[in-house]
Amino acid sequence: MPALAKSASASAVKKSKDVKKTQIHYPFWFGGSASCAAACFTHPLDLIKVFSDTSAQADDELTTPGQTANTGA
Repeated sequence: MPALAKSASASAVKKSKDVKKTQIHYPFWFGGSASCAAACFTHPLDLIKVFSDTSAQADDELTTPGQTANTGA
């Protein structure tokens, strides 16, 4: 059965006409819908984070960039 085994180098396989390169073609609107979905999910989360950060600062004493908060240490 050694006659059935065929040896080929990688460069010979690349040059072969039998090997077909298949390229996936996505519809053009996939990029737009992905960015819309990302904005719809991340914007509310960021809004909640900023709101919670600013409400926590309103309860505490606000400091200027040159000052440090008194931590009691």
